[in-house]
Amino acid sequence: MTKRRIVARSSLAAAVLALSVALFLTGKGHTIYLDTNSVGEGDAKLRAPELSAVYVDGSDEPEEMGRAERAIAMVMGARHVIRVESLDGDEKKASRTIRIPLAWSEVVVSIPAIMAGAGDEAVLYRFTAPPRQDEPAELTIQQADSDVIQLAPDAAEVKPAP
Repeated sequence: MTKRRIVARSSLAAAVLALSVALFLTGKGHTIYLDTNSVGEGDAKLRAPELSAVYVDGSDEPEEMGRAERAIAMVMGARHVIRVESLDGDEKKASRTIRIPLAWSEVVVSIPAIMAGAGDEAVLYRFTAPPRQDEPAELTIQQADSDVIQLAPDAAEVKPAP
């Protein structure tokens, strides 16, 4: 092989690798849980407005949220803008750009922390599911076959209308 061919193939391989990394980073999906539960920061307790409109990445349709609610937003990429507007009549507005770490697929964004201008560790944290609690076998209910109610008659019993 000539040096020219080796250089051409190496540069092509590097370009394909760079393109694949760029597509991976921009196309990686994340689940964002928008949370309006109150949070404590130091001695202060941060609370969300009674009713707020939350926009994710400049969407036209806001997510209207009350206190102690959680909404889900599916997004692509690592950088997102969360904008919050209070609908209580006090005209409070806040906006925050968040960057989701590459290893995280599900994150929680605290709306009260955004409204208060809190630090990044209070605004964005990794979602962890609550531990699974199995019920003892004596508390579970088993349905008997005789309790099953048919919702639709069998095809053989259906007669066409005259």
